[in-house]
Amino acid sequence: MALVSIPSLWAPIVLAAALVFLASAAIHMFLGYHANDFRAVPDEDGVMAALRPFGLTPGDYLFPFASGADTRASEGFRAKAEQGPVGYMTVLPPSTFFNMAPQFIQWFAYCLVDRRRLRLAVAGLSASARL
Repeated sequence: MALVSIPSLWAPIVLAAALVFLASAAIHMFLGYHANDFRAVPDEDGVMAALRPFGLTPGDYLFPFASGADTRASEGFRAKAEQGPVGYMTVLPPSTFFNMAPQFIQWFAYCLVDRRRLRLAVAGLSASARL
């Protein structure tokens, strides 16, 4: 069996990544799988106004937060958790909400290097080229 050089595979690899990217985008946009993933908080304006003075930097937050097992086992932490609310919160920079380009670039790069999907797509393209 003749070996195929890596440069000759770049076109099918990029084409396969583009097809996976476009298919995943279409599925996400048109089928609405994630339409019900999030809900609005009551009094959204009030919640946002209450959070602004804290100057939260972009990142993931957990509340109540326990820095270790000792804190988690304390009565004070247990009381806070039972009183609620308990939650996870991701804070994004305001500029990222309307600029999805970095996320799309990262997703396309992932599609480009994801070996499982890539192997299937390239095998399909190779099989169709032989027909």
